[in-house]
Amino acid sequence: MAALKSAKQEKFVQNLIAGMSQRQAYRDAYPNSVGWKDATVDVKASELFSGKILVRYQEIQEQQKEDALLTRWEKRKLLADIARSNKNDTQDRIRAIDTDNKMEGEYISKVDLNTDTALNITIDYSGCDSS
Repeated sequence: MAALKSAKQEKFVQNLIAGMSQRQAYRDAYPNSVGWKDATVDVKASELFSGKILVRYQEIQEQQKEDALLTRWEKRKLLADIARSNKNDTQDRIRAIDTDNKMEGEYISKVDLNTDTALNITIDYSGCDSS
C-alpha cells in the first residue's frame, strides 16, 4: 500500500509512527482540532485509527522491522570483511570465520553416545526350522 490519498490521514499515521500519542498525532494532522476538548479529540483519533489507517500503520511498522534486520547475505558479507581485514586482530578474524562456518553448517557435529546401561538381547529360535 502506498501513502494514503489524504495528506492529513498520512500525516496522522506518520505522527503515530514517530511516537506521538493518538491525541497529539490527530491535533498535529488536523490543526482545526487544537481548540477541541481532549475527550473529543480522543474519540475522533480513535475512530480514525481503524480500517485503511490501521492497515497503513501496520504496513509501515512491518517495513521498519524488515529494514532493521540484516539479511543472511549482509551478515556473511560483514563477517567476510572482518576476516579479510588486516586491521583486525587475528582472534577477531578467526572468530568471524568460525561464525561464518557455523552459519553455513560447515562443521560436522560429533555425537558421542555413551550409556551405562547394558543391552540384553534374547533371540528366540523356537519357531525356526533347524535343517
